[in-house]
Amino acid sequence: MHTKIIAVLILILCNSIGNAQDSVYIGSLKDAVSLALKRNVDVLNSTVDINSKRSHYVETVSDVLPQIKAGGKGIDNFISPTTVVPAEYFGGAPGSVRALKMGMPYNINAVIQAKQTIFDQAAFISIRSSKSAVELSHTTLEKTKEDIAVQVAYDYFNILLCSKQRDFLKKQLESQRRLLSIAQTQFNTGVLKKNDLSRIRVNLINTQTELQQFENQIEQQTSDLALLLALAPGQTVVITDSISESPLFSGGPEKFAVSDRPDWRILDLQIQLKKLDIKYGKAGYLPALSLTGAINQDFYGADFKRFDSDWYTSSFMAVTLDIPLFDGLKRKAQIDQAHFELEKLNNRQSFLNEKSEKEIHDAQSNLAYSVSRMNSQKSNLELGSEVYGETAAEYKAGSASLSDLMNAENALLQSERQYLSAIEEKVLAEISLRKAQGVLLKKIGVD
Repeated sequence: MHTKIIAVLILILCNSIGNAQDSVYIGSLKDAVSLALKRNVDVLNSTVDINSKRSHYVETVSDVLPQIKAGGKGIDNFISPTTVVPAEYFGGAPGSVRALKMGMPYNINAVIQAKQTIFDQAAFISIRSSKSAVELSHTTLEKTKEDIAVQVAYDYFNILLCSKQRDFLKKQLESQRRLLSIAQTQFNTGVLKKNDLSRIRVNLINTQTELQQFENQIEQQTSDLALLLALAPGQTVVITDSISESPLFSGGPEKFAVSDRPDWRILDLQIQLKKLDIKYGKAGYLPALSLTGAINQDFYGADFKRFDSDWYTSSFMAVTLDIPLFDGLKRKAQIDQAHFELEKLNNRQSFLNEKSEKEIHDAQSNLAYSVSRMNSQKSNLELGSEVYGETAAEYKAGSASLSDLMNAENALLQSERQYLSAIEEKVLAEISLRKAQGVLLKKIGVD
């Protein structure tokens, strides 16, 4: 018997440990965002893209650095090549020819060659473009992090709000069950009509249904958050935080500059890159100058017995000048296309300036309205709770009707919904405002 009890206790303990290992506890929005940014696949890929752009920058720079290479070849002329010359060179009849075997059976060549770009405007502009591309990938990573932070914040606070609503419904359900018990006793004694008892049961069932809806909603939102956090299969999120009417972020209003927004900086860098594309196209009309030099060592012999001698040295240095003359207007068409793309980017940037101002104005207005509404709804909730408590006491004492009690209960439920709705509006407005200002990650406290 004792053995069975110990086995059961061990099983319960193991299950508890297993469940604890499958749960990830989150105590704040900062913890959730930090975890998401460490594991999210979009952040990881953006980081890889930065490394790729850096490698491309090194590759571009290498085009204007000295290019040095060494090589060689060995030839075995087992059938020497034949050259035909006029026979009269050797005393033969005019017009006749003579075949001669030319060359040695063995030939070895070794060479070291170096090339240095002296002037190539297109190559220099490519280096600047590659450097700007690295900066663009960094800014894109910031934008990716901000987008993920917004998604995490929405899911995070939705879970907290739904949990708060669920807890309120649980309390309401307990109150309704107590009321049903009292009503059942009154019905059994003939004090309460069956119709009134049925109304209480209907309200209780409705509350149970609504509570189940919130349970399902919390489960779905928790699953969405777990996906954003890139948790392992089977792991669940447990949020130990709570939500209130207090401001989400500390500090006063931010001084707004549209250039703080990652999406604006991405556009600005894209404009810079497009301008460099135009310069690159124009640089194609300019000449390119390079310097090349080489040292050769050649061996010729009838066999390899004298391989240590009979080497002949030669070297050269050349300056190469490439001057483009006419390419069928291809480069001009490419430059024109880049100008059109630049015009589109400028238009998008102008629109973003106006859009940013509007987003901030709307978020500020929504925040001010939601704070005012939240304070009003909080007062209504406190009043509703007071009225419901008094009505419930009067109903027990027999001085209030069931209709009065149920009306007070419905008013309390409505006040609770309105209060939580106002908190939700305030939370969304705070997140939207910081996002519009481009300071959300800074406010959360995540780099």
